[in-house]
Amino acid sequence: YASLVGEQKYWNKDGKLFGHVVFDDNANIQKGYFLNPKADTIWSYKKGAKSVPFYTEDGILDREFGLTSGRLNGIVNSYYINGALKSEVDESLSNEESFYSNGKSRSRIDSVANSDFKSYVSYSPYGKVAAKMTLLNYRPNGERESYYTNGLIKDKGFFNADDVENGDFYYYDTKGRLRYMITYKNGVVLKINTYDLKGEII
Repeated sequence: YASLVGEQKYWNKDGKLFGHVVFDDNANIQKGYFLNPKADTIWSYKKGAKSVPFYTEDGILDREFGLTSGRLNGIVNSYYINGALKSEVDESLSNEESFYSNGKSRSRIDSVANSDFKSYVSYSPYGKVAAKMTLLNYRPNGERESYYTNGLIKDKGFFNADDVENGDFYYYDTKGRLRYMITYKNGVVLKINTYDLKGEII
């Protein structure tokens, strides 16, 4: 984050300046301000500060940028309008987690050791795993599985490096019975098998 030197300015979608941060040559935060209709928030870095807050034009906390000894550490938190944590990103590791407004985890992206791949898991609002897949450059690449809210598998298959279906994809009903198998080659359907409730091809 040493590239963050000098002045950094932030505008809203209407072109109005709402943030202005000044860094020294070592990416240490010196001072800044945020403008909104309710008040001007003036701040300067103080020893021991853990984060820098950004507010909406209505004065509601929108994001916080983490600090370590006055330098941005890559931790960025964003918030819902009710103040609940919306997402937490660790830019240094490229890991991130998002949350529902009730505080339950919505999805996680984690780095895979000694690899450019990442693991992705999403959850239902009730805390059940909804989908799991492997990502490369934030695109599906490898195995993917999705699940019903009762925890049973809904479908599974493989995505190639072009983010398209490749090989056999299996689709199940809510009782775990295989109902379809679709064979793909680089996203093109080659074959479709349909199964009855006894697992026999129709």
